[in-house]
Amino acid sequence: MPNPSHQDINEELRQLQRDYIKKLPGRVTQLVEAWKRNLAQSEEETLQDIYRQAHTIAGTSGVLGIDEVSQAARAIEQLIKERENDGSLNSEEISAAQHSIDILHKLSTSSEIKIREINLQRR
Repeated sequence: MPNPSHQDINEELRQLQRDYIKKLPGRVTQLVEAWKRNLAQSEEETLQDIYRQAHTIAGTSGVLGIDEVSQAARAIEQLIKERENDGSLNSEEISAAQHSIDILHKLSTSSEIKIREINLQRR
């Protein structure tokens, strides 16, 4: 069986990017809903759920070259990680997280989301 060409692999990667972008609004909506629950009644479990979702979005987006989404999700993740021990965010942190969530939501629904070209080549 022949090895897939670099062109085939790069096309598969581009398809993964397109598929991920289609699913991104749903994933961000789940994060937004968890954020709203947290604002209504702050609980450690909800905050950890938001952290996990932001972490997953940040990592997957970064690997797939969707850097703006990754950065916005990473900002949310970092805010929560810094408060890991006491489980609550102060008003400044809530405002910063809300700003990042708003950016993430806007990016996830944008028809012009920026994707960094990833070209896998044998070295």
